[in-house]
Amino acid sequence: MPVKAPANLAQAHLSTCHALKTYADLLTHARTLKIAANEAAILICHHLGISRASLIAFAERTVNAELAAEIQHDLAARARGVPVAYLCGVQEFYGLALCVSPAVLIPRGDTETLVDWALELLAGLWLGGLARGLMLALAQAGQAAWRRHHRQRRPDHRQ
Repeated sequence: MPVKAPANLAQAHLSTCHALKTYADLLTHARTLKIAANEAAILICHHLGISRASLIAFAERTVNAELAAEIQHDLAARARGVPVAYLCGVQEFYGLALCVSPAVLIPRGDTETLVDWALELLAGLWLGGLARGLMLALAQAGQAAWRRHHRQRRPDHRQ
């Protein structure tokens, strides 16, 4: 049986648009869920792959229904208390984008103070490159420890 074309193409386009949500609609939905504006923007931008400036500048752009549903799902999860870092899978720490999941602790901003303290301590050791060598040794030892830990946590890992 042949598919009947809509009598009015403008009406067909309008019905397609109703299935779409705008960036602004998603932000409004986040507000109704009592999600902080910055957290909502982070989640929405993460899903859309855009900057916060684009989110604001192009607030009337539409999002397809499938992507809008994914975003709404994560907004609902955030409203239930799931950390934004777990929903995005990334947390910035000391200028690094670290992958995170519920299996790991989320690095907190106040922990950066500890890194600053350690760097100040190492700066006091600056004796002809000693601090640089010490930092490299610590980085290498930390990387080796991480690999050992990772192997122990994955029973299917083959060496």
